[in-house]
Amino acid sequence: MEMKKTFIVVEDEEYICDQYRLQVADRANLYLIGTTNNAPDALEMVKEFTPDAVVLDIELNQGNGDGFSFLDSLRESCVGKKPLIIVVTNLISSLIHNRIHEKGGDYIITKSKPDYSVELVLNTIDSLVSVDSIDKSRQAELAKIAAKQEYAMRLKKKISVEMEKLGMKPSLKGARYLKDAIEMNVEKRRENTKAELAKKYSVTADSIEKAMRHAIEATWNNDPAILLFHYTAPIDPKRGAPSPAEFVFYYVDKIKREL
Repeated sequence: MEMKKTFIVVEDEEYICDQYRLQVADRANLYLIGTTNNAPDALEMVKEFTPDAVVLDIELNQGNGDGFSFLDSLRESCVGKKPLIIVVTNLISSLIHNRIHEKGGDYIITKSKPDYSVELVLNTIDSLVSVDSIDKSRQAELAKIAAKQEYAMRLKKKISVEMEKLGMKPSLKGARYLKDAIEMNVEKRRENTKAELAKKYSVTADSIEKAMRHAIEATWNNDPAILLFHYTAPIDPKRGAPSPAEFVFYYVDKIKREL
């Protein structure tokens, strides 16, 4: 296995995280462990995965904490190997930059630079992380993590494709809940899926059920021929559409067979 330089991204703009995921896929020697917009979670990722580098946004307006709190926590923690800290920020003040270095930031890239891009950040990681510094004992585990993440991506894609075939609108809350419920139960059969989703989305289990029913019923107003072709399980004629539980476990079984 080729040795990979590993990193995490601490960034609150999801579209930027998507750019990292997309562009790193073309880099044979770089591996993105994960992304987060949460400073405490970033520290836990460093402790668990010991990345070679951290790409850190100082301002986490859509997340929890900020880059400074992460740097403080990292300095106070018992991390065996400190990762290279590459700070990517809109802040251009020399006072702020001095503070970043004082707190342990190794390299700063300002987003206002004319040549700023995600590719520039990836090139910086590649040039600053030495191959000799790679934790070779983590590479076998890294391969397992990569395989698990690839399966998770294929699972999400498969679920989305199945919903698209039916014509279910992804903008519906119930569609999101149904996708999550299918994904959760493919991984492991759950005793109370709605309660877990209610906790995840900070709503009631009853609202989860109602949103799921609405998404299904709205979809079953589409072309009957398309629905019958893609959804082959029997449906109670009195209801005219599957219940959320029937819908979820139909696709759990289907996806387990096909994925």
